[in-house]
Amino acid sequence: MPSTAKPKYRTFCNVNERTLTREELSLCLSRGFVAIDPGADTGLAAFGPCAELLQLTSLPHAQALAYVRNYPGLLVCEVPKVYPVQQNKVNPNDLITLALKVGGLVAVAPAYLIVEPANWKGGLAKDVTARRSLAALRDSEKPIVRALLDSASESKVHNALDALAIGFWASARIRFGPIGPLD
Repeated sequence: MPSTAKPKYRTFCNVNERTLTREELSLCLSRGFVAIDPGADTGLAAFGPCAELLQLTSLPHAQALAYVRNYPGLLVCEVPKVYPVQQNKVNPNDLITLALKVGGLVAVAPAYLIVEPANWKGGLAKDVTARRSLAALRDSEKPIVRALLDSASESKVHNALDALAIGFWASARIRFGPIGPLD
C-alpha cells in the first residue's frame, strides 16, 4: 500500500507530470541547473556541471520567466509558505503573488524542484545564508558575485544571494536546513 505521508517538497517532470526519482534528480543537478528566489525582483543563479556558478543576477519576473522558458535544464525554486502568525513577518497576500510567480516559472520549466524555505534553510536568517554562501565561493565564482554586488542595489541583491544559497543547497555544497535535496 502506498505511503500517505506528504513529501517535504515535490519534484515533477513537466513532460509527463511524474515525480523524478532520486537518480533522475541527481543527474539533472549534475548537468547544471538554475536556482531562483522569487520576489519583487527575482534572484537567479545559473550553475553548470559540478555546480559551478555561471551567472548571478536579479531581474524582473518577466525576464526570469523568459530565461527559464529558454533554459533546457532543471529549475530549483523556492515556493512561499504561510507560517503561523507569530512567525510570519510577511503579508500573506504578498505570498499569493509570489506563489503565482512560482507557478508561472514551473509551468515553463522542463523539470523542476520546488522547496519551502524551512526545508532548505531551516530557520536561518537571510544574512546568515548569504554570509555562508559568500564564504563557500570558489575563486572562479568570486568575480561573478562581485559584479552583482558592485552594480545592483541592496534591494535587488538579497534575492540574488538567496538564489545563490538555494543553488548551493541543491548541489549539496552547503547544508543550511534540516534536509538536503536528495533526502
